[in-house]
Amino acid sequence: LRFRDPKIEESLLTQDGKVMQLTTVTWTGPSLWKLTLSPLRLDLTVDARGYADVAGKELAVSDVCRRVAANLADAMTFLTFPVKRLLLNVNGEASTAGDEAPSHLVARRFFSQQIGAQVDSGAIPDLLARVNVRTSWPLGAVREGGPVEVPVNRLEQVGSTWNFEADEVRTGFSLQLDVNTSPEVGENAAFRAEALPVFYEKAATWAQERLERIDEG
Repeated sequence: LRFRDPKIEESLLTQDGKVMQLTTVTWTGPSLWKLTLSPLRLDLTVDARGYADVAGKELAVSDVCRRVAANLADAMTFLTFPVKRLLLNVNGEASTAGDEAPSHLVARRFFSQQIGAQVDSGAIPDLLARVNVRTSWPLGAVREGGPVEVPVNRLEQVGSTWNFEADEVRTGFSLQLDVNTSPEVGENAAFRAEALPVFYEKAATWAQERLERIDEG
């Protein structure tokens, strides 16, 4: 990944009742990539929709993860703090959800037939669902006893919106997929660089499967 010159920002952070100065460094890339480093975390963000508009092709979650996992693993060798959590977050929204109304899609996938009937009748114009399907992966987190199976949260949140603007009804659909290693691993745990490709391959596979379910309707 190639980035332009960094932008440095100073801010204040309150933690444990103390106010601390926080320095954040941000690099932006030519293909809508952004890398943000703070003393607390390292975030890499890509605008997949913007990339598709520029490149003329969709950017799959699995392609992003394959491209960045090795880069992030290399970056770990330069960090001054241990990596205690890993995260993949996919966000998307649309003004429509294809041929099916957003509320119908959410209700059919996550709610009972009774709720679905109320959506059909118009009694429920919008709704929100959030599900966490937990698992565990052998990521090689290091604790005093050695490598451990790491608990992983796989959260899927979908919602429909209903608004009346400019004398017309506007509906929307939102999606958030969040795969993260659980903090219950403990403060004494830290991930080695080889854990990143494994985590992001598994996380991307799950996220891609959930996105395909949305496309199927």
